Amino acid sequence: MAHPAVQKFNSVAGLALDVAQRSIGCARQALDDLKTVHRIARIGNWRIAAEDRRATWSPDMHELFGTDPASFVPHEDTLTSQMDEADRATFLATFATIFETGEPAAVEVRLDGCGEGARRWFWIDMRPETSPTGAVIAVRGFCQEITDRKLALERIRFMTSHDPLTSLINRGHLLERLDQVLAEARRRRENVALLTFDIDDFKGINDLFGHSAADGVLREVAARISRQVRETDLVARIGGDEFVVVETGCEEPEIVEALARRLLRAIAEPIALADGREIAISASVGIALHPFDGMTC
Repeated sequence: MAHPAVQKFNSVAGLALDVAQRSIGCARQALDDLKTVHRIARIGNWRIAAEDRRATWSPDMHELFGTDPASFVPHEDTLTSQMDEADRATFLATFATIFETGEPAAVEVRLDGCGEGARRWFWIDMRPETSPTGAVIAVRGFCQEITDRKLALERIRFMTSHDPLTSLINRGHLLERLDQVLAEARRRRENVALLTFDIDDFKGINDLFGHSAADGVLREVAARISRQVRETDLVARIGGDEFVVVETGCEEPEIVEALARRLLRAIAEPIALADGREIAISASVGIALHPFDGMTC
């Protein structure tokens, strides 16, 4: 029989080994859980060394960008070569600052043609890796795809700023943009024209042809107005059958009047309804020219 002291030592050693094995098991489980979270959240991580700018990617990074870790060797400009030009400049400046200051930073970037082909959005969180002396020897980054979130936000912004029937900007967004347009016009000493259009007897159209047909008329009028103006002009539906056009750089009132006549002719062209019938409409127009008709339109 072993000495009591030996038995006690073996018991303590066995307990310590069991605790260590359990700790290792928990650590492995935590690591597996973290990898699962990264995969679900579409997060990859990378490291770029300060000395030779050698890049190291995690398997999740390769999965994000559709590359084969066995054959694809990432390098410093693998990400930046696919970035939007303005975002690339921001990323490189931020990256260089981390090496200089040792302070963490994060950027949001757009990448084109990476893996899945379409434009994608990423949030990149970068942190310095330092030596015992405090020198920055590498930058480690976490790269999370946020494309779905960005697209959802863009859809929300569009819905809050645009008319759902015609996809033109709505009254609220028009007022916001108009403030900007007028401020810019004052700075450049340019004229701004505001034209308002109302469809004549629109209630009668709605009563005679039905709500669906009336909606179709509004959509067609919106499309016709949009085709007649420049991309830089504003076209809005501000409610009911009211439309607004804001045109900048109008040197002469005659030019604005010519635009109004052209738009009225376009609106008056017969409109084909979904059931095959045609309807002829007309509209009334009002014109205000800034700064001759006041400081606001």
